[in-house]
Amino acid sequence: MKPLGFWHKQTIDSDQQPRRTIRSKGFSLFELTLVLVILVALGSLIIPAIDGALKEREFQRQADEIRILWQQTRLKAMRTGQAQMFRFVVGSGQFSIEPWMQASDEVDASAGATVMMAGGLATLNSAGGMMAPAAPTAATSTSSAESLQEGYLFSAGSILGDSRSLLVTQQTGTVIGGAQNQAAPVMFYPDGTTSTAEVAIQNKFGAQRLIRMRGLTGEVLVVRAMGVAK
Repeated sequence: MKPLGFWHKQTIDSDQQPRRTIRSKGFSLFELTLVLVILVALGSLIIPAIDGALKEREFQRQADEIRILWQQTRLKAMRTGQAQMFRFVVGSGQFSIEPWMQASDEVDASAGATVMMAGGLATLNSAGGMMAPAAPTAATSTSSAESLQEGYLFSAGSILGDSRSLLVTQQTGTVIGGAQNQAAPVMFYPDGTTSTAEVAIQNKFGAQRLIRMRGLTGEVLVVRAMGVAK
């Protein structure tokens, strides 16, 4: 059993020991600065990646709109029995879709086709009967002039020529290149075949999407052009 003096000495020693300072909870200025530096560094990496992904998605959507438009135009040619033309101007975003009107359309074409009569343009109604002819004014124009979204343009076009497309080019007076920088029209025929074509769309950064179509099947694909800026 330990003497009482021992317990007394232990009590005195414990009272004389310096008390520990309780540190308040919180962050120092250095810690806050370090966190801010890390957040800024992460933001500089994440924000450009997100911005690039959004631009990539927007570009793909623009190319897909032309792809879908081509598919719809092919179906229209098959449904109406009248060939359709997709015309565009290289170096701009301008394009149009219009029928290729021939003398045989009045007999061969189906409902919804636009035919040329002696008095002007006429359109076949849904029942297959002929509507009253109208003068070819701006209001009755068969061309649906449109344009790509701002910041996009047609940078190139390669359309494989055949006897039918050559005839269309001659009859429509299309001058390939020339002052207006016209390209050969992309054709869609009533039998479901089309031009074999490749049209390039470019954005303001120089990146390109290629819209390719096989003439025999009318299959349309969108691919990224290689060797160009993203």
